Amino acid sequence: MKTVSKRVLTVLCLASLAVAEVAMAGKDLILKVNGKITAGQKWTDENGNPITEAWFTFDDVAGAAERNLDSKPVKARLANAPSEGALIELTRPSSCAIGGSEIDDSHVQVLQGGEVIPGDTFTIPNSEIQTFNLRFSKDGRYGAKEGDVTCTDGVMTFSAT
Repeated sequence: MKTVSKRVLTVLCLASLAVAEVAMAGKDLILKVNGKITAGQKWTDENGNPITEAWFTFDDVAGAAERNLDSKPVKARLANAPSEGALIELTRPSSCAIGGSEIDDSHVQVLQGGEVIPGDTFTIPNSEIQTFNLRFSKDGRYGAKEGDVTCTDGVMTFSAT
């Protein structure tokens, strides 16, 4: 009989503990943690190496005066761009010249994926490689000019999120 009472006492004690745990669980807020911390956004080349400069090259470009002069393509990516895309502020290169011939700043265009970026901001949609070119518009009839190409630097700045 003593064995049965010990079992009943044990069952009652376990039941009491379970009720106490349920009562306490109602008062507690369980804090859970998950997610992933990634490196910040940064400009990289197509091989993933960090970069701080992109050079637009016009070597061996020649032609008729009334054509666009496009640089060779520059490939860059914004590593860890947000899924909704990254807003980029653009300051175009300015005070450009070909040899001694000045280029009107309004004729200096930056292209993304072959399309002219029309304003001072644009979006990079993801962390994929982007192709950029610098163009001297045919409106200035620069196609037949020759000499060293010079400009004051421009900049592309992403908004940190």
